Amino acid sequence: MDHFAEFLRTPREIGTISPSSKSLVAAMVDWIDWNRVEVAVEYGPGKGAITKEIVQRVRRRRTTFFAIELNASFATSFRKAFPDVSLHEDSVGNIAAICAEHGVTKIDCVISGLPWATFSDEQQELYLHEMLKKMPRGAQFVSFAYLVGLPLTSGRRFRRRLDDVFTSVETSEIVWKNFPPAVVYRCRK
Repeated sequence: MDHFAEFLRTPREIGTISPSSKSLVAAMVDWIDWNRVEVAVEYGPGKGAITKEIVQRVRRRRTTFFAIELNASFATSFRKAFPDVSLHEDSVGNIAAICAEHGVTKIDCVISGLPWATFSDEQQELYLHEMLKKMPRGAQFVSFAYLVGLPLTSGRRFRRRLDDVFTSVETSEIVWKNFPPAVVYRCRK
């Protein structure tokens, strides 16, 4: 199933009608200090637009990398495209159990493609809380938000929540070469 069709089927789960552009992907992964990353996790990889760039970086190092995708159709496509990447078809709210399966006690970096502005207050709180419990001081979190979602109550709530839970939160310039245009949140614990 293509990205647009999957969006029509489950818009609140997918959050967009098209995959992330190369410009958006670069704005996310180029910021990460890969030399300090021993364990990296991708939340909501979809079909793997961001994964391609992550894999190139983690192959150069001894980095544990796995992804979590809840959408069954995307998970099937992902596994075909990235058979060597460990994918968990699960909720990111279960990150502690997933880390235990990999024998890791901490996460140095989370790259998120999740549609945070479509989540309820409870979902945002749960997903961030569970993630932060596994992230040591200095860990990095990177995600993006579409311009159309920034003024929404849930979009503003997510931004405030990032400020509340991270030591440092930077917002990138607008990535116009993406549909829809987006900004990247670059956070450190």
